[in-house]
Amino acid sequence: MWIKLAPWIACVVLTGLWLDARDAVIEEREACNAGVIQAALDGERLTFAAEKRQLQKDLEDMASVNERERESARIAKAAERAAQSDTATREETITRLQLEASIDEIPDSGECLNVFVLERSLDRVLYPSACPGEGTSTGSGDDPLCGSAEELDGADPAFSNITYADALKIWGRDRDIIQILNGQLMAIDNLSKDE
Repeated sequence: MWIKLAPWIACVVLTGLWLDARDAVIEEREACNAGVIQAALDGERLTFAAEKRQLQKDLEDMASVNERERESARIAKAAERAAQSDTATREETITRLQLEASIDEIPDSGECLNVFVLERSLDRVLYPSACPGEGTSTGSGDDPLCGSAEELDGADPAFSNITYADALKIWGRDRDIIQILNGQLMAIDNLSKDE
């Protein structure tokens, strides 16, 4: 009888072992899948956190660049306003001194503002290379400043038609242009600063 039942007992035992093994494999696969899914979620979470940090850093960098751009624009604008203010103040002072010198009956040092500049001084100081034949040929023969001494002042060819006051105003405007350009250079330098 044991011989007849032995195959059935072996079959039941083997079926039980097979079912246990199958359940163990299923559990192992579920655990493996859960581990893979958890690893993927952890990876996504880390990626999201890294992207968030990078975006935050980019926003801070953009805010810093924006602030530097605003500061640079402020620097350039302040230099321009200062130059314009200097121009207005300087030209007003020169004009006032000219009027005082022309009204005053007693000659004084302010009288030189109304005197015409010598032609040869004017050539060197105000437009040394702007006339044809003088350095570069960017000027025009029709330009009153590029004419001969006779054309500039019919009364005396040694003098130009520009007074010392006019020369001071022209020089002041050139100085103000340099001040504006220096302000723009400071603005550019401010933009290139490393944080």
